[in-house]
Amino acid sequence: MSWSDMKDVIYDWFSAETGLTVIWANQSAPRPSLPYGLLNLLTGLDKLAYGELVPPSHDSPNTAIEILTPGRLTLSCQVLGDNAEDKMLEAQLSIDKPSLLNQFKRSEEAKIKVLTVTPSENYILVIDGVDFTYTSSSPSPTALEIRDGLVAVIVAAGVAYSDFFVTAENGVTDDELVLKIPLRLEFTLAVSAKLQITSFIAPVDMTVWGDGGVVDLTELLDTDWEGRAQMDVFFMVAPRTLDENSLIESVQITNLMNSEVLNIP
Repeated sequence: MSWSDMKDVIYDWFSAETGLTVIWANQSAPRPSLPYGLLNLLTGLDKLAYGELVPPSHDSPNTAIEILTPGRLTLSCQVLGDNAEDKMLEAQLSIDKPSLLNQFKRSEEAKIKVLTVTPSENYILVIDGVDFTYTSSSPSPTALEIRDGLVAVIVAAGVAYSDFFVTAENGVTDDELVLKIPLRLEFTLAVSAKLQITSFIAPVDMTVWGDGGVVDLTELLDTDWEGRAQMDVFFMVAPRTLDENSLIESVQITNLMNSEVLNIP
């Protein structure tokens, strides 16, 4: 989960639980009409240890090293307007919901690339033993068509299982799709010969550590004309960053004794 992903998850949580328009503090745009919510990251990332380096697998085409940095952050939440304290209490109580804690957990994610494009061929994904098949009907199919066809098949299945739900998303390239399976420690995935799994990422938690309680600031700040409530929330997080590295594709070794040359691969 990247830093921006964490901010998005926090924003979505507070907006959904309060039902308010929510903004980040210190933005340049005019403030919305009352009531509204206000979020501010007070500390940024307080690192608890040096980042852990997670290199790509030996058979992965990716060359980037992931850096996993454990830390904590403090979020200041405010509600301004009528019933500010009630709205903030709703947000505070929602922190204990198992469904919300699961939202803060990063989904498992797999990226699948379309390797070859052939008309009238079956492209098959097998997820936990269930087949998802797309057959290209175009005389000149493209990788984009096949990717979108597979996405459509998965989405059309909907909640096809009792234990997990599959969400298919378009990828960052024209021939790649992203599968996210929330709330699972692991899942099996297989592909037909014309597809390739390019990455498989395990979940990383973003956990609520606690909160500082709801404070009614209306009386403290003497703002009877504008209700205001505040709460600090403390998160334990593990954001990921990427470091792109060059790839050694081949090595040549020369035996100085007999001048034999060994090429790898």
